[in-house]
Amino acid sequence: MSQLAQYLLDHERNPWPRSFFANKPSRSSWRKDERSERLKVQANEYKEIVANLEPLHVPQPKDDRLEQLEQETTKGNHDWIMSLIRGAEMPVTRIIDHENQQKHNQQQIKTKAEQLACEIIGE
Repeated sequence: MSQLAQYLLDHERNPWPRSFFANKPSRSSWRKDERSERLKVQANEYKEIVANLEPLHVPQPKDDRLEQLEQETTKGNHDWIMSLIRGAEMPVTRIIDHENQQKHNQQQIKTKAEQLACEIIGE
């Protein structure tokens, strides 16, 4: 009998080649492969979900005018506190003048702050 005839007879009896059964993975290795494949699919799904989310916080660059406004406000508060301290040491006749000066200074600071805020919001 020729080799071709022998091959055809063997193939008709058993359609699976011998090499199929020889290289068949074990059940535990098959489970590991399946698990790793599921984890890869799940990780890709999570990456897709996270990529579609909007950021919670986007840092904005600091504006120089805002920093200037903060400095002026801090300086104004400092001046106001120092004027209160100095006001306690002044004689009664100068207290009224001092309070008027405080109100005037506060009004100037407030006006500058409002102008800067309007400029910033306007842009």
